[in-house]
Amino acid sequence: MGKLFSTLFCVMFISFAGSAQEIWSLEKCVNTALITNLRLKSAGINSANTKVNVRQNENQKYPNLSLGAGGNLNFGRSIDPTSNQFVQTAFLANNLSLNTRVLLYNGGRLKNSVLQSNLDAKSAGLNEEQIKRDIVLEVSTNYLNALLNKENIALARNRKIQTQLQLDFINKLIEFGTRPENEVFDLEAQLATDDQSLVQAQNNFEIALLRLKQAMNVDINTPIDINVNISIDDLTDPLSVDINDLYNRGQANQVSLKAREISVESAQMAEKIAKAGYYPTISLGGSLSTNISNKGQKLEGFRTEVFNQNIVFNNLPATIGLEQSVPVFVPANYFNQFNSNLGYGFGLSVSVPIYSNYNVTAGVERAKLRTEQSKIELSQEKQLVLANVTQAYTDAKGSKATFLATEKTLEAQKKAFEVARKRYEAGTINNFDFTQQKNRIDIAELNFLNAKYDYIFRTKVLDFYLGKTIKL
Repeated sequence: MGKLFSTLFCVMFISFAGSAQEIWSLEKCVNTALITNLRLKSAGINSANTKVNVRQNENQKYPNLSLGAGGNLNFGRSIDPTSNQFVQTAFLANNLSLNTRVLLYNGGRLKNSVLQSNLDAKSAGLNEEQIKRDIVLEVSTNYLNALLNKENIALARNRKIQTQLQLDFINKLIEFGTRPENEVFDLEAQLATDDQSLVQAQNNFEIALLRLKQAMNVDINTPIDINVNISIDDLTDPLSVDINDLYNRGQANQVSLKAREISVESAQMAEKIAKAGYYPTISLGGSLSTNISNKGQKLEGFRTEVFNQNIVFNNLPATIGLEQSVPVFVPANYFNQFNSNLGYGFGLSVSVPIYSNYNVTAGVERAKLRTEQSKIELSQEKQLVLANVTQAYTDAKGSKATFLATEKTLEAQKKAFEVARKRYEAGTINNFDFTQQKNRIDIAELNFLNAKYDYIFRTKVLDFYLGKTIKL
């Protein structure tokens, strides 16, 4: 009977393995999740946005430069901007200007804005890194859960095979007349229960795979399978971990805690930025401009003209001629007017705040409150990390004790089952007693399997806080 069981089990296992999909390692699952996870992509965009803010604030230290251009078509009586003379004809005028301004002083707002944006960028990068770590833990948890459910399938299949062998054995004994026919009823009921348990185990495995795919953000129709042999000896022994060292390393390795610390610094910098509103703003500006007109003229030279003037001399009318130099203007070339009409200037502007309707003071008060809020959030994060580390340490120790206890129980049940099997085949115990013993070893196997994976998971959480790479 033992040889037949081994042969059938090997055939079933080989058949199942042959029909399995591509095997996905934990590393492949994690790498896939890090590429496709939407939360991580959003954090990446936020991190990139803070870097843009850094570049923007840093460039505020330099002068700006703008080019302006305009054109006007004038009719009737208007002033030609190139000569400041009234003209009666229609003309086209253009103006070009180049302006620049540089900030000289604004109470340290610019300097502190650069410092704050750098802090925010660093904090965003740390938050992105924390999300990566959380994704690794989340995918590992789902991967271990899928492994647990896959092993549950093997156990359910094994139970069904054992029940079927037992039923076949009883049927032969009934044929020989050594056992009553009613003994098959309990076994047939048990076989139906085993069928149901196998289907449930397969469904649970499919659900676990679905959750793993969702954690990786891949198409639910993607064919994947998992299969890892985990050695308990390779796990971190929680009893060998020093709790104080775990506390220190847990806080040092939690980048979310570092991000909170930087957020406090950023809030303190925001206070300085808000207080800059009490101080004057000084800036230096300059401009370069020119005007062009299609009616523009240029001085070509001078000519002498005689102007007659009527006078009275000795009570007699007389006319005298006076020579005067008269400027001679000719139409100016449109593009040559750039230099001839060029003008430039510089200016210094000072803005002194006197009364701002409580706006500056309100901004300072809000900044102070934000700093206090950031400090509270930092304290809460420290408490949370400390609580999680303590919980992880306690759970790991407890899971190891449970695992060792279930391992001993399983070994004892295996021995008891082997004795019961031999007595059953010898006819010294009835079918009911043998089924009860079989149920006890089934429960022991399930408890051992659950305890094993709980122990594995708890040690991986411990590795997470110790800063170790999670791998199987």
